[in-house]
Amino acid sequence: MLFASSEEIEMRQLQDSTHMKTNVLFFFFVGTVFFSACQKSIQIQNGKTELAINGRMYTRLNAVIPGSKPLMSNFSPSEYLVTKKFVLRDFILQKSESLALNGNSGKEMHTLACGLFKKDGYAVEKQLDVFSVDSMPDMLCVKVSYINRGDRMLQVIKWVNHAWAVKSAGDQPAFWSFQGSSTPERKDWILPVDSSFSQRNFMGMNGTDCGGGIPLLDLWRRDAGVAIGHAETQPWMVSLPVEKDRYDDYARIQVEYEFPEPVD
Repeated sequence: MLFASSEEIEMRQLQDSTHMKTNVLFFFFVGTVFFSACQKSIQIQNGKTELAINGRMYTRLNAVIPGSKPLMSNFSPSEYLVTKKFVLRDFILQKSESLALNGNSGKEMHTLACGLFKKDGYAVEKQLDVFSVDSMPDMLCVKVSYINRGDRMLQVIKWVNHAWAVKSAGDQPAFWSFQGSSTPERKDWILPVDSSFSQRNFMGMNGTDCGGGIPLLDLWRRDAGVAIGHAETQPWMVSLPVEKDRYDDYARIQVEYEFPEPVD
């Protein structure tokens, strides 16, 4: 299964522009649902990839493969903002809608979810656009947008996408991985992840003579796995870190971008 992401932050204006552009010929509304805190989660599936979004806009990812163990059991705040004041993780889901599009690469199925974070007079809206394309089986793409709906400005330091703790299935090693960053040590891109492990996978300069790479991280077990990446049309200096503690039965992955200077 593969996850690709695009990130967008507009903390001043209410208008939003699209990074991942698609020339759309037809546009169909499938349905709109308004949520209360106690309602069931949103379920999205493309082939063997299944994503659920709960009432706090936390997500849970799993593989629909007969005989495979769950990749994760619990929902987690997989997409969030880090600001100078606090971390914005809990967004109360307000509504969702489904739409079908005909795009350049085939038929697209979009699920749009919208939630609101409120704290100490601050109000920020989070928009998730999760979509699949029929020509790309088992793949989900995610566009994340944040809009400041309040009167107070927030200084954003970093955004994080696809922050998941992927459970081990008892293999040895616990996981194998593809980590596409260039390092001064000229590390292999295919690496075991077991016991204690940490690698940042920064896509910028990692030494005086090396840097960049492929903004893709793949973590797999014998029965299932997940690949996450950054699907922008221009390079961003993102990181795709992998962390595992020797006492944990899971490894943490995510895509993150730290701004050179805080933005508001």
